[in-house]
Amino acid sequence: MAGSQSMASIVPSRRTGRQDGWMPETTAERALLEAVAASVGLRFHAGRLVSAEAGPGGIVTGYALTLADDAGVRSERLVYIETAPPDVHHSGVLRLRDEQGDERAVWFYPDDPRLPALADAVLPRRAAGLLAAVGVPGVPPSVALDVATYRPGKRAVVRVTWPGGVRYLKVVAPGSAQALAERHATWIAHGIPVPAAEGWFPTGVIVLAEQPGAPATEVLPAAEPDRLLDAIDALRARIASVPAEGPARTSLAVRFDWYRRRVTQVVPHAANRLAALDRAVAGLLQPPGPRATIHGDLHLGQLFLDPADPSRLTGVIDIDTAGTGDPADDAAALWAHLVATTAHARDGGETDRADAASVLADRAVARWSTPADPGRAARTAAIAATHLLGHVLTGVLPAEEAIARAEALVAGALEGRT
Repeated sequence: MAGSQSMASIVPSRRTGRQDGWMPETTAERALLEAVAASVGLRFHAGRLVSAEAGPGGIVTGYALTLADDAGVRSERLVYIETAPPDVHHSGVLRLRDEQGDERAVWFYPDDPRLPALADAVLPRRAAGLLAAVGVPGVPPSVALDVATYRPGKRAVVRVTWPGGVRYLKVVAPGSAQALAERHATWIAHGIPVPAAEGWFPTGVIVLAEQPGAPATEVLPAAEPDRLLDAIDALRARIASVPAEGPARTSLAVRFDWYRRRVTQVVPHAANRLAALDRAVAGLLQPPGPRATIHGDLHLGQLFLDPADPSRLTGVIDIDTAGTGDPADDAAALWAHLVATTAHARDGGETDRADAASVLADRAVARWSTPADPGRAARTAAIAATHLLGHVLTGVLPAEEAIARAEALVAGALEGRT
């Protein structure tokens, strides 16, 4: 654990559909966590779900575990379990099979097999050393850390503060830091307000300046929906003008069948409806549309707004997913995130934020069509439907609600084609 900081400050909890204090709901789930504990010579005592999201190989679920040794002494550990892991073996990764015979990859935080530099970024003295190594002035030997984002297997962002200074350490896959730092410089040169990269390490760390503005999710209720959507459309047009050095992140829609099978396990009675959705989504994705440079994961959480004028964009972050792709992916990701924001805000009693996100989502759908790309609305609907199934697996939406919304999206897209 980093210095005297608590577990919550080292890994931020991501809200899911389960309540705090959760314990394993099924025998299979508990058996898996017991096997994880036994792998390090300890006994499982209690567990709490802290995150669940789509990862590189499937769904990655994070648990805060209380473990005990033979003498009854307890300790807290964070563990991540990935479904359908790729056939790659990393040191420190345990591979188990559940009752259905599906393989799981298991690792203890911060030993993420795809982000080996994470341990350096979440230890204060190591983090301070990284900043000093790239010439950031005035960094003391020890600093305060807060993990702003951790997407298992994908990336992490650690906020580093000290009296008079703040920087961000972005952790990515080894070997990709230089290209990402260069991408930041290219986007800035094309007038896109991304954080400046002040240095990078081949192990997979980039030092970033602070992004001006306020996170869009914080000031959303004060924004004017159409003005904000105009600003997002203008940003996407500017991104499309930037030369891309490679493909964007693979579209979520190519894995619709995987999501369908997983959601079918949750709601077996919906198997026929999900199979029909699968066929419809495959049809809506054809023919492919024109390619352009896209963000690859554009949503409200990536945008910063002017607190004095919350309809004005001041910046965009997390461009490591960017490249050549289908603009429908960014439109679908934005809409799906707004749906999730609405659900989370309502669950938390934040009516103003929920209403603002819901209105923005509805108005965003009206912008899916474009004369330059007649099929974009249909492809966006298909990709958005895939996101909805992902929301089921991460606990954001109840299965019935997500399936019904996906069916409505797909039906509307099919009707628009006739």
